[in-house]
Amino acid sequence: MIHVATRSYSNGLAKLKLGVIIYLVYAIASIIGGFAVLVPPFLTGSFLVPSTLTPVLRASTLNIVLKAIGLVIILFAFWYLYNGFKSLKASRFPNDAGRTGIIGVTIQVIGVVISFVSVILTGFAAGTVAELGVAAAGGIIAFVGAIFTMLAFYKVGSNYNSTIVKVGGILFLLINFVGDILLFIGLDEITKKR
Repeated sequence: MIHVATRSYSNGLAKLKLGVIIYLVYAIASIIGGFAVLVPPFLTGSFLVPSTLTPVLRASTLNIVLKAIGLVIILFAFWYLYNGFKSLKASRFPNDAGRTGIIGVTIQVIGVVISFVSVILTGFAAGTVAELGVAAAGGIIAFVGAIFTMLAFYKVGSNYNSTIVKVGGILFLLINFVGDILLFIGLDEITKKR
């Protein structure tokens, strides 16, 4: 029984680590995508957006395309995080980190999908009250989910006495890019020790 639980812990931690790597890719892609919409060469047409559209419509379309790509990447990250926490829960991981993580990731997925709907609304009716309302609702829901996910990572760090994972969990909520890097380093150290 202990061997199965240990293997399940290791499997869960490996999935969490992969989810964090994909999340880091998403963070980097978001930064690049944010600049891509602002840089004039991208506004004059690209392989993603036809050059026959007006500059404003090209920017909106490019934004939607980049956000759609980002949505696919982040959903992969959430899938690995969810399954990592699910493995921890199934192995009766101490301090209930698995259940907390499952709740957090599920809530984040709902918030991110709602936020993506606001991006589509922006493309068709920029600045409307509906678009702003949907964006705010999605953002708040995703933030609540991120709080649960942060707590779950903190619990994992506490269980393995890993300050790096605990700090990474906190920064996952506050400064996501830095938090992802610390979580990767900390989870990598934990998995190598096991």
